[in-house]
Amino acid sequence: MGEGYAAWYRIEGGRRIGCGEEWLGAPEALKPPDACPGLDG
Repeated sequence: MGEGYAAWYRIEGGRRIGCGEEWLGAPEALKPPDACPGLDG
């Protein structure tokens, strides 16, 4: 993890958010190990 990860998603309250088009467009190496939970809230 690092600046690259922060560019695609950030962690708030222990949850991964911001996994929309930006995350889908991120290079495979920068994608989180799993789909972002809590997308629906």
